[in-house]
Amino acid sequence: MRLPLLAAAFAIIAACSGPRTTVDTTPEEDRLLAYLARDPYVVIASTERDADGYLLVVTMQGRRSVRYLIAPDDPARPELRLRPMQDDCSLETAPNPALGGDRDAGGRR
Repeated sequence: MRLPLLAAAFAIIAACSGPRTTVDTTPEEDRLLAYLARDPYVVIASTERDADGYLLVVTMQGRRSVRYLIAPDDPARPELRLRPMQDDCSLETAPNPALGGDRDAGGRR
């Protein structure tokens, strides 16, 4: 009874894992990928091409993931650069001199 249940569980896990594709890379991209993987604790989790044909790389170090784009900085200069993607959003704020925001002393706006 346990064997068919275990086989069904493995079949469901395999079906949910999605297709795995490999991306062909150029020697220059391979050099930059090797630069990323020089730290033994950084694992290249996935690679894919964006709409422009440039290589997107996701690395993992523990639970932290970082995305990189391998693309030229300047379209006129073809050498590839390794650029970290800015995935974090930050909202610039300024200190407010009034406690509680823009309310007056009576609590009215």
